[in-house]
Amino acid sequence: MGNAKNLPSNATIANKNIPLTEQIDDWPDIVHFHRPYNGGLHVPYISTEHGNATLPTTYSRNCVFLSRKHAENHGADCYVYNGLNWDEYGEPNIAKPDDYFTFLGKAKAPTKNLSGTIHITRKAQSTLRVICGNRLSINQKQS
Repeated sequence: MGNAKNLPSNATIANKNIPLTEQIDDWPDIVHFHRPYNGGLHVPYISTEHGNATLPTTYSRNCVFLSRKHAENHGADCYVYNGLNWDEYGEPNIAKPDDYFTFLGKAKAPTKNLSGTIHITRKAQSTLRVICGNRLSINQKQS
């Protein structure tokens, strides 16, 4: 298995030309797929569904979703919220709430509706903080 762009140096990706079961030795405690996986492995695994199925789909019992609503939309009930490394964003001070909106998501994805968030923030005459997939953070007073 070879390393891929934007992954930690010790992360590996599967070689599509070799059966997966032949690529996984006994060294991992668990294998984590970032897409649905329905195959059999000799080690425990979990798969995370990040997207939204457009057709009826059957998921493995090892598949988790990103939120309660995301799981519900796929006829499932198992979910794990995505974690954030606050060192990359700046840890929020929840003890001192401010008067602003926060958008957290992939800003380029139309389904996340950043433009709608901007529109609502302007109507509310408030501040918008954008924290998005490429770690961009914008603080801008809308008027």
